[in-house]
Amino acid sequence: MSLPTKKNPFVATGKWTLPLLEQLEIKIDDIAETTSDFTRIKNPTNRYWKAYIHFVSGKYESRIIKMCDCDVPYMKATNYGTEFIVARLQKVVGDAIKAKALEKNIVVDLSDKRAASDENNWWMTINNVNGRIGLIDGEGRFEPRDLGAIMNKTEAGVKLNLDLVLSLRLTLENKKDRDSRSAFNIVADCSRGAIIAARQDIEAPAVETGVPQQSASKEDVASQELVDMLSELDI
Repeated sequence: MSLPTKKNPFVATGKWTLPLLEQLEIKIDDIAETTSDFTRIKNPTNRYWKAYIHFVSGKYESRIIKMCDCDVPYMKATNYGTEFIVARLQKVVGDAIKAKALEKNIVVDLSDKRAASDENNWWMTINNVNGRIGLIDGEGRFEPRDLGAIMNKTEAGVKLNLDLVLSLRLTLENKKDRDSRSAFNIVADCSRGAIIAARQDIEAPAVETGVPQQSASKEDVASQELVDMLSELDI
């Protein structure tokens, strides 16, 4: 199978294989530090770096890559489905980006802090989904839908065709400078997501929690007086 040459392959192709990826060029911008006065307000000692990823086939170049039939599990998390989702992406694409980055002496880690991947499943956080996921009609028009509401009402996952903008990003603490061992992560931003199936039984990946929790003790139990007071406040 070959990529189309007379039309934009990045619109028409969404199921990637190694032979298809070998027909295009993956370009990675020069790494740029994005630390600024704005970032220092929130994290004064953090430093940040970023590089966009481009895909080239013949005369066509795109920062957007389409991945079809992506599994998105139902998960109970704040802003899940409205600000971000976790999706199973095509790992062959991640492996190709990782290999290309290594040619530029850039180390890339495919893992995601929110979801555990393995050698067969590449789970990624997809950012900026608000207003960008919906239905495509027969005329190609896009109609946004509230994915969070859909999953909360069905308590089930969905399948999406995702148009993604990918970049490499690195965060270091304590004002450290990056070196050849610094591992960048791939970050995925949603350009558009087309819902192709709902009420899907999709097993969610193991999720890394930012702060561990332990079992409550008897000293933690709320008194009935406190419960009644909060009920009166409608809280």
